[in-house]
Amino acid sequence: MTQLALLNSGAIPSPLTGKLDLTRVGVYGHSTGGGATVVMCAADPRCKAALGMDPWVGPVPRPVLDAGLRQPFLAMMSQTWSSPDNSALLDTLLAAGTGDQMTMTIAGTSHYDFTMLPLLTPLAPALGLKGPIDGQRGMQIITDHLVAFFDHYLKGVRRGEPGGLSRDHVRASVGADHRAVVGDQAGATRPRPAGRARGPVVPGAHRDAKPASSRR
Repeated sequence: MTQLALLNSGAIPSPLTGKLDLTRVGVYGHSTGGGATVVMCAADPRCKAALGMDPWVGPVPRPVLDAGLRQPFLAMMSQTWSSPDNSALLDTLLAAGTGDQMTMTIAGTSHYDFTMLPLLTPLAPALGLKGPIDGQRGMQIITDHLVAFFDHYLKGVRRGEPGGLSRDHVRASVGADHRAVVGDQAGATRPRPAGRARGPVVPGAHRDAKPASSRR
C-alpha cells in the first residue's frame, strides 16, 4: 500500500500516477493468499474490505485471529476443501471480527476451482483438480460474488443481499441447526458460534429458496 501511494503521488514515476483511488481498497486472495489477506488487512486500515477464497489461516498469528478484522470479510469456501484445524481457526477469526463477517460455500467446487486451472484442460475433473461443477459456471459464480462483495463495501452499490451477494445465486435456506441446506445437499456448512454470519450454499444450478442473512 505504501508503494502504491508513492506510485500514485508521482514520488515513483509510473503510468499509474494520479489514477489510483486508495481510499477504496479491497484485498482478496486464495488459500495461502487468503491468509495473507487477513494479515495485511489486520495490519493496515487502508484495506476497507477483505475476501478469502478457501483461506488457509493456519500461519496467521494467533493474536490476529483472536482480534478478528475490523473490515468486512467474506470467506468464500469450496465444498470439499477443509481441515478441522483450519476450520476452527477460521471460526475464531470470524467470531471475533467487528466488521460484517460472512461465509459462503459454492456447491460442486473444490480448492482449485478458484484458480484458472478448470478452464485450462477438460481433464481437470478426472485428475482430481476441480469439483464436478462446470468450470465456466463455477468461474461465473465466483466472479459475480467477488465483484458484488467489493462493489457493496467499496462503492456503496447495494444489491439487497448480505454483502452484495446476488439473489440470482444465493438459493439457500438456513435450518434451525445453522446448517445451510440446498435441495438434498446438506452439511456444506457447520454450526457457527453466536454472532457469526450464517453461510449460504451457492448451487451450480437454479433453485428457489430464502437467502441467508448477515451480521451487521
